[in-house]
Amino acid sequence: MTEDQVRTEIARLRAQLAAVEHWVDDLQSGMFINCVYCGFRYGPGSIHAESLDDPKATASMRDALTAHVQQCPKHPLAAAEQRVAALEKLLVSAAHALRSYQYGNSATDLAEEVADALDAALRPPPGGA
Repeated sequence: MTEDQVRTEIARLRAQLAAVEHWVDDLQSGMFINCVYCGFRYGPGSIHAESLDDPKATASMRDALTAHVQQCPKHPLAAAEQRVAALEKLLVSAAHALRSYQYGNSATDLAEEVADALDAALRPPPGGA
């Protein structure tokens, strides 16, 4: 495939995805959707904002549920996203520590601190694998 063909295919697939997302939004527009983990319920016209009573904000049911999942205390995806963020932060710390050794730092306390933090983060979370 040429670069132009790839760009054309990407554009076609994006248009197809947008059409399917619009179709899903239409299907869900008159339904109630529940979070299966905490039971929070979204109905027609519901929004995800600081307050579900905010009359100015609206969203599709799909968008509302997606936003809810990101902050739901019982949803495993929210916990996974938090874990990924914490691990990314630790990777940055480890990279910085390694750079410091590259430039002559010989302090073992930094290595110990970063290694201990990584060891703790890599342990399986309680109740999960």
